[in-house]
Amino acid sequence: MEAVRHKEERISIRLNADQKSVIDAAAEALGINLSSFVLSNVLEAASRVVERQRQILLSDRAWNEFVGLIAADAEPTPAAVKAAQRYRGK
Repeated sequence: MEAVRHKEERISIRLNADQKSVIDAAAEALGINLSSFVLSNVLEAASRVVERQRQILLSDRAWNEFVGLIAADAEPTPAAVKAAQRYRGK
């Protein structure tokens, strides 16, 4: 038996008559109520935004430079050494 989810949160938006009419027509075209249509589309858009924020996109050139820097046997700069010491509390 599936647990019943209680809706505890509410959002409110203001829109003009034309905007409401378009949204109503879209929901009706899909055979769902307005709240379901809005919630579904807002969640989809929000998920895309959150996912984009979690990704770092690099060009091929930038990626190759990044990988090269990681793979290099470079000594830390004096500034990096000082930053590490400050981080460690020395």
